[in-house]
Amino acid sequence: MGLRIREPWFPETERLIAAYWRTKGRIERLRAKEEALLAALKRLDLKLQEIKRIPGLTAKYGLVPGHLRGGDLDYAALMEEYERQVDAITKEMLEKHKRLASIQYRLHKLQEWIAPIEAAMSRLTVEERRLTEQRYVYHRSNYQIADMLHCSEWRVRNMRNRIVRQMAEWLGKKPPRNFNAPAGEDRGIIVS
Repeated sequence: MGLRIREPWFPETERLIAAYWRTKGRIERLRAKEEALLAALKRLDLKLQEIKRIPGLTAKYGLVPGHLRGGDLDYAALMEEYERQVDAITKEMLEKHKRLASIQYRLHKLQEWIAPIEAAMSRLTVEERRLTEQRYVYHRSNYQIADMLHCSEWRVRNMRNRIVRQMAEWLGKKPPRNFNAPAGEDRGIIVS
């Protein structure tokens, strides 16, 4: 265990796993913002359609709203108010579309970055994924995780080391172990 932790791929892989969980949380928050913006844009679109109907009805039937009939305002003033409302809604829609495009761009970049890590994480068991989440999101100790998983602290420690090693191999941070290689090659002995 001690030797693996000192190797450069071990902390690097742990940082990647922690970044994976942070990025997943960030993607969820961005998706919530995206949904809220889409709903707001839909409401603004309906409001704009409703406002655009008013001048058409006014022109068609020569109607002027009741509070405007007795006042000094005429049809031109009504149309100015209509244009002001349309401009305000259009400007607000434009701002929301810009924010939506920015969020969708960030989502795309995050999903692009997380895809290879997501593929490697999907190869882990549910228990292993839960261990990584508890360790790297909630910063729980091995003892706390062992209590949650109903196992020993020793097992959690070994699982964590195995998970980090496997993730490092799957992500290309560490060369995979070769079980077929003869043991003598490590010491410079040529086996024929």
